[in-house]
Amino acid sequence: MGVPATGGWKETFLQYAGIPRVTVSSIQEGLDRGIRVFLWNREDPFFGRPDGERIAVITENGFLKRLLECESFEQQGYSFRVAGGPFSERSFYIHMPCEIPAGGADGPGSCYDSEDREIANSGIILHERNGALFLSVPWNILDLEMGDRWEFRPFYSPFTGKHFAETGPTVDFGALRRLFQELVLHAFRHLGLPLVKLRHPFLERPAFSFRIDGDGYSRESTDSVLRIAHGLGDAPFSWFIDVQGWGKNILRVRDLIEKNQEVELHCYHHMTYRRESVNRVNLKKGLRRLNRLGIRPRGVGSPYGFWFEGYGEAIRRLGFEYSSEFAFNTDDVPCFPRNDSSYALQVPAHGGSIGVFEKARFTREEMFVHFRGTMEKAIRDCGWALVCDHPLGRIERFEGEFTELFKGFLQDGCRCVPVSEYADQARAFLLQDFHPVTAGPAIFIEGPSAGSGCSFEVILPKEGRWGVEDQTGVVFRNSLGQVRDEFECPPRPDFDRFLAQHEKDQSLTNLTLWQWYRGLTRYHIARLRRETRRFFHKGEIQ
Repeated sequence: MGVPATGGWKETFLQYAGIPRVTVSSIQEGLDRGIRVFLWNREDPFFGRPDGERIAVITENGFLKRLLECESFEQQGYSFRVAGGPFSERSFYIHMPCEIPAGGADGPGSCYDSEDREIANSGIILHERNGALFLSVPWNILDLEMGDRWEFRPFYSPFTGKHFAETGPTVDFGALRRLFQELVLHAFRHLGLPLVKLRHPFLERPAFSFRIDGDGYSRESTDSVLRIAHGLGDAPFSWFIDVQGWGKNILRVRDLIEKNQEVELHCYHHMTYRRESVNRVNLKKGLRRLNRLGIRPRGVGSPYGFWFEGYGEAIRRLGFEYSSEFAFNTDDVPCFPRNDSSYALQVPAHGGSIGVFEKARFTREEMFVHFRGTMEKAIRDCGWALVCDHPLGRIERFEGEFTELFKGFLQDGCRCVPVSEYADQARAFLLQDFHPVTAGPAIFIEGPSAGSGCSFEVILPKEGRWGVEDQTGVVFRNSLGQVRDEFECPPRPDFDRFLAQHEKDQSLTNLTLWQWYRGLTRYHIARLRRETRRFFHKGEIQ
């Protein structure tokens, strides 16, 4: 596919969907290079020609209105549903303005507002002009940078029919990726071409990971997680350590290493900040403590799931290989911020956590119905699922349920892998570069990935026969075979309750470096006073 050199989500989407892309300066340059399908939102002289070649262009309404020279208006959308037409039934959360051309344009799907009212003429526009098919979505999203738009938002569990709330992106990027893959396939089939894409490596042998956010230390909780791991054959879970919260118990991380556990960093002080300098000092202080124990963390997770540009820059400068933040993305596949591989790879988590489910009034049974359903969906989608929880005072109450949950996936042939192993394979997947070329009924796959052990999917057009010169590692399909997306607008009482729960004072994220040091000093003084009082009280009792 051809894309303009402007970055944004359009390039990120193609990269993590495994669809090969070529950056071109114009549509004509793309045509000269044999490209017929474009992901495009830039003015181009080609569109003004009376007789253009047959091409397909996936774009956004903000661009299409300029091309058609018509007026439009914006309305704030909250979710999107499509059912029927050329696309699969899909419903997902996307809290963004939708742009509606004046006069209306009837197409598949509709956006809905926060009161769950349909927004008229807000679907996908299918428009043909001068030999070009335009597939236009209602949001101006192609240049969006992931990570910049997030909120405390509702998630819907189709497995229980309930909602819960968590810090997350304003867009369900996993569902959006699947919708865009259908748009891409529709464009290729319109031109009678096969779609060749890279196959996610874990689809051959699925896996899951268990991420432990060690927010403070509890001997009972730590021992409980280790018993779960031992009961699964010493499964390698990934622990993200809140260094200050573990305090004098930080030596216990050596026991984790000895018991096949992976230890990563969850910052020193349990907070994520807007300024790069504060994040860098907070991270370096935690790193030094772990380094003295002989531990060199490769990954990091931000407390409370916040993601700021300053945080992303700090972990990049400190050389972390991967990171996992709820606010950057959730329920999707990994990607690089700014589509730049010098950043730490973002590894999204799936599901939720026990504390979040308890606030949403899930029963014990519903929690693990949701865990299981979400993991199964993620494994069908990309071959891997990441479950995240906080053990402090929680996991020991659900030890049997977690053991049974993970044991079921192991018995079904899944592997339990540390998050770093998945990040390594995801990075290799994203950095592959290949170019499929059609010549008559044959497809040739060119580039360094050819013959490198990668596997490919070829989704065939509805008519015609195609073959691959070397069929090793090639899977032929007649459809994308994607998972279903379901989102229901939460009832107003639930919605208001979720907003009321967002009590974390985000003014803490604005601290300057001097304010951070002052706050840390006050914390240590208060802790010293508490310990002193306990010491003297103990002496009086004796």
